[in-house]
Amino acid sequence: MNNFLISYFISLILFFPTAEEKTKSFTDQRDGNTYSIVQLHELQWLGENLRYRSPSAKDTLVSPQGCGVFYLVEDAKKACPKGWRLPTEKEVSALIKADKKGKIHLSDTLNILLCGRIDYDKQAKQGEQNTFWLNETMENGHVTHWHTFGKENELHSHDVVNAKRKFPLRCVCEIIN
Repeated sequence: MNNFLISYFISLILFFPTAEEKTKSFTDQRDGNTYSIVQLHELQWLGENLRYRSPSAKDTLVSPQGCGVFYLVEDAKKACPKGWRLPTEKEVSALIKADKKGKIHLSDTLNILLCGRIDYDKQAKQGEQNTFWLNETMENGHVTHWHTFGKENELHSHDVVNAKRKFPLRCVCEIIN
């Protein structure tokens, strides 16, 4: 078998979830919410935005369209269930790269809705984009986060504190063999 075919089959195994993997689910013991799980490479991703209302986010908007809870960055860092965490810039970069190469369609694979964000306590960009927090360090109010516009994805950093930005979350956990 030539190297191209071997690489192709490896990419299928690593990046394309099977129907069985798409039907996996996780129930958050804190509130009983159940989420679909998508396995991509070495991680399991929540296939839906987190809906957990943490004590600090209890008054935060929960969208009826399946957008989940929108969190301030400081609340996002501690909102994922036990054993789960926010994805890193490196992990999301790998997915964006796979999407650009046509190995996955990121928005479809992770069932991403264009929920927008909250700026200055008002919903913004609904139907245009979704923005997710990442597990990155904040410096002077700036932190790297992930924007998806459906077919386009980007990572960037800007001041999220002054605008009181709130974004939904996608949590990940390592696959334990």
